[in-house]
Amino acid sequence: MLIECVIDRPEPVIVPIGNEIYRFEEDALGRKVAEVWLESHIESFLAVSHLYRPVAPLPTVRPQIVVSPPAVKREDDLASVRAEYQRITGKRPFNGWNVEILREKMAAKAA
Repeated sequence: MLIECVIDRPEPVIVPIGNEIYRFEEDALGRKVAEVWLESHIESFLAVSHLYRPVAPLPTVRPQIVVSPPAVKREDDLASVRAEYQRITGKRPFNGWNVEILREKMAAKAA
C-alpha cells in the first residue's frame, strides 16, 4: 500500500519498523510516499493519522485507440456494377469478380 508521510522536511523521511526501513521520498506530485507491504506495518503507520495517510496510486493514462469500422461490402453496389458491366459488354460477368475488377474491365472496354 502506498502511504504518504505529511511531515514537512526537505530531506526524505526514514522510518525503521521491525526489520524494515521505510524511506518516504517525493513522488511526481511532491508528496513524500513509501510502499508498505506488511499488514502490521500498514496498521502502525495509519494508527498515527496526523503523520501518515493512505494514498491512491497515480492513475495510469491509457492511450485511446480509435478503430474505424471495416469497410462494408455493399451487395447492392456489386449488383449495380454487375448490371452495368452486362449493359456495357452484353455479357454476364464472372461471379468471382469483385467491384474493382468489374470497373477495370469496363474501363478497358471503353478505351
